[in-house]
Amino acid sequence: MASKKFAIDIDLTQNALLNATFQVLSTAPTNPAPKLGQFYYNSTNNTPYVWTGSAWLDLGQIYTHPTLTVTNSADPALVGKKVISRIQVNAEGHITNVETRDLNPADISAATAIHTHAFTDITGLPTQTFLGNNTAGTATAKALTVAEVLVMLSIAYGTLAVLQTGTDTGQRTWSAKDINDYVNGKLSTYLTVVNLALGTRTSTTMPITNTAGTGVTLPVATTTLAGLMSAADKVKLDGVATGANNYVHPTNNPGAHPFATLLTSGLRVLSQIVVNTGGHVTTIQGRDLTAADIAGVMIVAGTDTTSTNATWSASTINAKLQAIINQGQTGALVYKGNYASSTNTPNLGTDTTIKVGYTYVVSDSGTFAGQDVEAGDMIIAKVDNPGTTVANWQIVNKNIPAIVAATETVQGIVELATSAETITGTDATRAVTPAGLKAAMQSYIGGYTQTFGDGSSTAFTITHNLNTQSILVQTRITATKEEVITDWKAATANTVTINTNSAPTTAQYEVLITKI
Repeated sequence: MASKKFAIDIDLTQNALLNATFQVLSTAPTNPAPKLGQFYYNSTNNTPYVWTGSAWLDLGQIYTHPTLTVTNSADPALVGKKVISRIQVNAEGHITNVETRDLNPADISAATAIHTHAFTDITGLPTQTFLGNNTAGTATAKALTVAEVLVMLSIAYGTLAVLQTGTDTGQRTWSAKDINDYVNGKLSTYLTVVNLALGTRTSTTMPITNTAGTGVTLPVATTTLAGLMSAADKVKLDGVATGANNYVHPTNNPGAHPFATLLTSGLRVLSQIVVNTGGHVTTIQGRDLTAADIAGVMIVAGTDTTSTNATWSASTINAKLQAIINQGQTGALVYKGNYASSTNTPNLGTDTTIKVGYTYVVSDSGTFAGQDVEAGDMIIAKVDNPGTTVANWQIVNKNIPAIVAATETVQGIVELATSAETITGTDATRAVTPAGLKAAMQSYIGGYTQTFGDGSSTAFTITHNLNTQSILVQTRITATKEEVITDWKAATANTVTINTNSAPTTAQYEVLITKI
């Protein structure tokens, strides 16, 4: 369906939108993503929809409340002994059935009279007493003493002697003093003073003894475990000189040598370096390159084509070039001059030196190998020594008329008119180019085009320099060349302002401005 794209809102200025319809689609639109308030008509279920910002709202859905018949009803209102006994409700929350019954004397007598008091109503209890019954049978509650509560819980007072014995299994309570005396007594039996002493040391061990237990022997340290320093390790340590970690490099000065000073020119090269067992340079020698040395490196007398740093001799270069030339001539078009067909000059049929690719240009009209030729045609040998066999030759017809100056009635060559000559419009011999035609059209009518859009802006100023506000402005999509409606204004004689509702992407739109 044909459509017109708008990049702005359409203001009908309170005029009616006549004979308009919704966009008809079989499924909800997804590209581009729907915007709040967007409408469409679904042709599958014949229902209009509007986008709420998160979902498509069905505008065709009309709620109809269901009609239900209640089996029984408490209408009119119940009086006397009649009461409601059951109400039935369906899944939609609607009452579908109401049942009633009569109260009877048994229902009423079933309710037992109960007299209750709050716990705060109980007052007058002595200090440190509990409310309860400490008798063997049923009796009235009374205030219980702490001693009575302990008896009820089978908890007796304990003594220090019972605690020290440690065999009683009954529930008892002890004073803080009893517990303190018991703990201090126990600790005094377990705490014993142990004296450590040093045994007889050896070169590799150090025994530690004590007065009330087993001693231990401390071993020497290993490469992976901590320990004592052995006598042998101590001897080694004492043998290390003070500052032994400061390495002193030995002196191996090669003395005066050819490269002691910077060489910026000349043919001096390094010829020898002598290194001792410690990796130190002891001797440096040099020499001057000779002409023979250079020639031996740079000049290759043979035909080596793999070296990247060698120079060929003159004889090698000559031989190589000649071979390349001979190879290039094989099968190539080699111009050999003119061929006069009227006199068969030169006689190409008898010339046995002709090679494939030899090319001759016909100088006059006539025949060659039984074929009509004219001036400007080319005759090319397809094989060596082709003779007069037409299949051995390729005849290329010129088929180009004589070059003459073109007129309104005669074909020929023309000169291109400049833009200034095209704008003037008085020259009748020169041809107009597209550039000249554009310049003339812009001069007569005036026009300007430019892409716009940067992904963030919605207002754009286009400078056209047509020096008039009498213009027509058209905007379109750059990629598809489809027209898109925007808001525009001839702000000045040389500028136009364009506004869109949403920011076009980079160069998404282009504007065409025409001077009227």
